[in-house]
Amino acid sequence: MFGLTFKVVGLINSFKQIDFKTYHRTYLCPTKWNILGFLTNVCWESERFYYELSNEEELYVQIKILKIWWFIKDLWHIKDLKHKDGSIIRREKLFNSIYEIEIIWKRDLIDKFYNGIKFPKRTPSLGMDDEIVNILHIDVKNFERKKLKKMDKILFLDYPIRIVNFFPYDWIFFHYPQVRIINKYWNVKWRQANLLDKKRRSKRRSESNLYFVDFYGWIVEFDKEIDVWM
Repeated sequence: MFGLTFKVVGLINSFKQIDFKTYHRTYLCPTKWNILGFLTNVCWESERFYYELSNEEELYVQIKILKIWWFIKDLWHIKDLKHKDGSIIRREKLFNSIYEIEIIWKRDLIDKFYNGIKFPKRTPSLGMDDEIVNILHIDVKNFERKKLKKMDKILFLDYPIRIVNFFPYDWIFFHYPQVRIINKYWNVKWRQANLLDKKRRSKRRSESNLYFVDFYGWIVEFDKEIDVWM
C-alpha cells in the first residue's frame, strides 16, 4: 500500500472531546476526522468529499506524538442573542505540539493529498479553523502491514482493545494511556433545492465505533496483536 507521511507543528491546538459540554477538554492528538477535514481543506474540496472519505474502509490513519510542551486553558464567551445573555466556557488547549502523521490509501488519492499539503489551496489548520499548523518533511512511500503488540503510534481500530502494560520513555512530560471511542463513519442525507443547486447536507448521523488509545510518553502493550503499517 502507498502512504503519505508528514509532520505538523502547531503553536496552539485543540481536539475537542465530545463528552464535555461546559469544559471543552482536548484529546492529545487529532482524531481521524480532524485529519480528513485537514486534507479536504488543503485540497480545496467540498463537504461531500469529506463525507465520502469517511466511508472509505481501506483508508488508514496513524499518528505519532513527537512532542507536547504543556496544556493551556482559555475562556470562551458565548452570547445568546435571543435571551441577550451568555455563558463562559473553559477550553483546554495543547501548547506547541508536534505530530508525525501517516495516511495509507490508494496511490492516486495519495498523490492528490501530497500536492494539497505541499501547495495548500487553503490555509492549513488542524482542529479549529484558526489553529494553523506548519507542515514539514512530506514524503510518499510504500507501507507493509505487520502485526505488533507493543506500539508507540496511535491507531484507529474498529474493534475494542485492552491495554495490559505501558513503558515510559519520556519522564519530562507524559500522559497515561486511555482508550477513547469515536464514531466510525457518518450516515449523511443530502437534499437538492433545484436542478441548478448543488446537493447540500440536510442531516448526518454517526454510525458504529472506532477505538484508539490516547497517550504520550509511553510505549503501549495490548492484549493481542494489532495491524500496523510500517
